Amino acid sequence: MRLDGLVGLCLLSFASQALVACDDSGDRKNSSTAGSNQGGSTDVAGNANAGEPDTGGSASQGGSTGATAGTFSTAGTDTGGSAGSAGSAGSAGSAGSAGSAGSAGSGGSAGNGNPPACTTDAQCEDNNLCTDDACTDGQCVHTNNTTTCDDGNVCTSGDACTDGACKGVNNNVACDDLSSCTSADTCVAGVCRGTKDRVACPSCDDAINIIQNCDFTEQLNHWEETILFGGGGTQEVINQRLVVDVTAGGVHVYDVQPRQTPLTLVKGLKYRLRLVAGASVDRDIIVGLVEDGNDYTVYSKGEAGGGYKLSLTKQAKFFEKEFTMTDPTDAKVKLEIDLGGTDVPLGSVYLDDMYVAPIKCTGAASCDDGNVCTDDVCDLATGACSSTNNTAACATDDKECTTDICVAGACTHPAMPDDTSCTADADECTADVCKTGECKHDFDQNVCDCQLDEQCNDDNPCTDDTCNSGTCVYANNTATCDDGELCTSNDACAGGLCGGANNTVACDDADPCTITDMCGGGECGGSVNVCLDCTLGGNLLTNCNFSNGDTAWLPGFFDGGAGTQMVTDGALVVNITNASDANYKVQPRQEGLTLVQGTTYLVRFSAMASVARGMVLTLTQNGGNYASYSGGQTFNLTTEMKTYSFEFTMNAAPPAELVKFELDLGGVANNPTVPNTVTLDNFFIAPKP
Repeated sequence: MRLDGLVGLCLLSFASQALVACDDSGDRKNSSTAGSNQGGSTDVAGNANAGEPDTGGSASQGGSTGATAGTFSTAGTDTGGSAGSAGSAGSAGSAGSAGSAGSAGSGGSAGNGNPPACTTDAQCEDNNLCTDDACTDGQCVHTNNTTTCDDGNVCTSGDACTDGACKGVNNNVACDDLSSCTSADTCVAGVCRGTKDRVACPSCDDAINIIQNCDFTEQLNHWEETILFGGGGTQEVINQRLVVDVTAGGVHVYDVQPRQTPLTLVKGLKYRLRLVAGASVDRDIIVGLVEDGNDYTVYSKGEAGGGYKLSLTKQAKFFEKEFTMTDPTDAKVKLEIDLGGTDVPLGSVYLDDMYVAPIKCTGAASCDDGNVCTDDVCDLATGACSSTNNTAACATDDKECTTDICVAGACTHPAMPDDTSCTADADECTADVCKTGECKHDFDQNVCDCQLDEQCNDDNPCTDDTCNSGTCVYANNTATCDDGELCTSNDACAGGLCGGANNTVACDDADPCTITDMCGGGECGGSVNVCLDCTLGGNLLTNCNFSNGDTAWLPGFFDGGAGTQMVTDGALVVNITNASDANYKVQPRQEGLTLVQGTTYLVRFSAMASVARGMVLTLTQNGGNYASYSGGQTFNLTTEMKTYSFEFTMNAAPPAELVKFELDLGGVANNPTVPNTVTLDNFFIAPKP
């Protein structure tokens, strides 16, 4: 069942019979191709076949090869070296008949080699259905048989083994050449052929086609090598089609790439791209026209990064695309067919009738690029189209707050100015205007007081606030509330106001000059005013406001306490640089005070510090065991000048001359930060009125 013109090729199975035919002798063992210098090299001498395949070639060549055949002969069975000599006598062209001298092989021990030794028939398996393989006398013997077989070609019948190969008789049955471009497909000379339908698939043989050898009648002429980079495979012309067998896809789509270059594309011309393509397995390919080198600009604006993606099946189909060359004229253009990629299915792709030709324009209509934002013009002299951008109205984006207009060749939708009126909603309290390209319906207080209840909040807990038809309504309630007054209790709402009953609890009237603050009549007030002039009222201290500098005020830095004290701006400023470990080790003071036993004294003063800190004030015995008469009173000073006061009763009977007024500023606890300063003023101590 040998197919004409396709010797030795079995690329595709029955499913692709239309593309590839099989050589029935392809599986034949030890056979020669006519004129291939292999006559007798592996023939079985005993069957007188030594010269049979050597027909039509140079008999002298057949003989010369025959001399080496002995290296593959089986002693006593195949033709030995002597039989080869007989072949050389065939220079007259009848060397084939000399094969009968093969019987001389019994003496062919002059051969230089024997096949590998065997011990079982299985070791002699040659995977050829048409031979019976056996191990005889330690040597493999392959005997041709006549088994029924299948050569995989629908265009042959009665397939059977002959001379060690599967052969059939050509038939003329109906078949399918796997092309949608042919009809009445029939087997002819062992090949499935059909009549091309030039209506369904126009011929590429057109004078304006810029593709050369478009139908592969010149084999691979003008078509460059397919495989690039990491791809793998072969390409050849079979049955006047380009068949690319992809064995490795590589990484990129262009790693397997049949192509033709250089081609010329002219700016402004519209082009038609046509081809017929199929594949042994369903798959996609990409076809494009690109700049050959530099940045590989894609001129055929399509899918898949610029090229056209075509989906192929086993049935070859006709494809047609159109594009306009919008880039500058290029005389180095490449038609590129990308078959590679990481996930590409392996198998064959077949291509035919490759066509790229200009379509010259005949008027503005034939130059329509489908873009309303360009004005298209046809140059009748050259057939080229050109386009210029316009500012025409274009397709709406269905937003009433945008303008639909062409800008720079594209349809754009800029926002209308804010506050442009747009479609009103059903709420009369909203302003219906455009904001940043959208129609908004925001509440407008110029029209209505409110839209929601929360827009009526008057921050009065004694009213219930609601929005009624755009108007705020405030209804008085009787809710529990807090009027913020410490001197009232049981606060409740009445008449829209919060109030409570007066009480007499202790309070703070925030007046530093009063003490013993209490509520009365709904007001907080103090019973004693201590903010008097320190020079009045029997003050026991001398130079109480430092009007005479630091007269009578003794500095006190003891046992590690260190710093300075001076009068600045009418106040005593003590700068502590070392607080030591006890309060009394920094101690500005006055001595020589007299306290009367049983008398209650009022003490007040003003003070501040550079950092928040504590201070202890005490009136003590100046000597002896330094007993405290007032108790140590601790005050927390801040960075703001404040007035402080306290009362104490003198219960002891000290020597009058030994009483000391002492300000303790030392120690760690009262000095979180060192150095720091303490400012003191207006010291007062006198019997309480």
